[in-house]
Amino acid sequence: MKNFKRKLITNEGYFRKVMHYIHYNPVKAGLATSPKDWKYSSYRTIISNRETKLQREEAISYFNDLNNFKYCHNIPPEITGIN
Repeated sequence: MKNFKRKLITNEGYFRKVMHYIHYNPVKAGLATSPKDWKYSSYRTIISNRETKLQREEAISYFNDLNNFKYCHNIPPEITGIN
């Protein structure tokens, strides 16, 4: 089994980068056509109105609003500047 490393997230910019990476990675790997298509992702929970324990509003706030959150997560980080 591959070893995984933990890394402390120390600022908002890096948090945005990590969140985008996690949500966009299945698309980049060819496993989904968009983040919403990957059923194991928190992305769908964040953009939904369903009740959740996930801190939805906080996650969205790092991207200013829901529309910008969706926009940023549906294009590669090279284009959004989140890399």
